[in-house]
Amino acid sequence: MIRRHALARAAFRIALRTLKWGTLVVALLVAGVWVGGRHTAFLLCKNIDGCDYSVSGHPGGFQVACVPPIEPPVNLTLVYYLGHDIGDYDDLGPIWMPNIEGLSGPDLVIQIPYWLPILLLASTSGGLFWRDRRASRRATAGDCPSCGYSRAGLALDAVCPECGKAKV
Repeated sequence: MIRRHALARAAFRIALRTLKWGTLVVALLVAGVWVGGRHTAFLLCKNIDGCDYSVSGHPGGFQVACVPPIEPPVNLTLVYYLGHDIGDYDDLGPIWMPNIEGLSGPDLVIQIPYWLPILLLASTSGGLFWRDRRASRRATAGDCPSCGYSRAGLALDAVCPECGKAKV
């Protein structure tokens, strides 16, 4: 019984650490795309159930669109532009605020600025780093890592009298 709980706690800690580092890496990748976005655009098109879905990069953000099919039909196509000569891309303004257009019509366009996923991912990662550091400091000081109760005078394998969890 105790071994099963120890394994579950270990698996939970591994999942949290993976989430902590994964969100940090993805936030840094999105920030890299944002910084490099002045000279880069991308377009990904896919026809699903008679509707063309596209994801395109813009200065400051990206746009997801669902529009009626265009002729000729578009299958999976990835076009990656480098440099300044990118045609219609130059005419598109920067995306600084989230925007949803066409909810009542046949066209649906969602614009997402890069700062939004960076903010969400970095704050999640920062919160997980803070939680992990707090538990580490408590364990080093001899306190319960879960609730912070002083474990002075207790046996090493004794459960915490405050929250009932075993010392990790």
